[in-house]
Amino acid sequence: MSLLVTSSLVIAAAAGVAYIGRKGWYAFHKAVGITPGTMYYTPPSQAPLPVLIELEIDKTVLAHLPSSALELLTRIDHKADIYQQWLDDLAQQGRQLPSSEEQFIVRKILSERLPDMLKDYQTLAQHQQRLSKLQQTTEQQNMAAALALLIELLDSTEKRLDQLLAQCQDSHYQELKVMRRYLDKR
Repeated sequence: MSLLVTSSLVIAAAAGVAYIGRKGWYAFHKAVGITPGTMYYTPPSQAPLPVLIELEIDKTVLAHLPSSALELLTRIDHKADIYQQWLDDLAQQGRQLPSSEEQFIVRKILSERLPDMLKDYQTLAQHQQRLSKLQQTTEQQNMAAALALLIELLDSTEKRLDQLLAQCQDSHYQELKVMRRYLDKR
């Protein structure tokens, strides 16, 4: 009889521990924002294309870009949007919009050169896919070099945007310092 009671208690305790463990596991995942059983791996080729705010780039061009280039392009787009919002805010305040050679170059790169670079890469990628059945090594080396060059150009564009945003921040900071000096003298 005691064997029956002991085994019943062990089974009940094991079921209780399993129930509490499972509830705790789900509570932990819920706390960190994960729903167990709903995460699935999506290959980068099937991942959704990013939605670009400022850059006007054809979706067919984006489809041929690797994920590293898409991430860079998305960052560039967000920084370009921040910069444009900054300029819009200045215009709404009635302030004179700054104009420099660097700003002209960045606008030209974002509106014309960047889409052209991406179209050239797309053309190269399309032809590489067609030729990959015939000459694998040479074309793959060409694509790797083209991707490295594209990433380098995107990095350069992002750095230019970073410099413009830093200039905007610095100019507003300097204006605040001037105002403080003015008020200190009064």
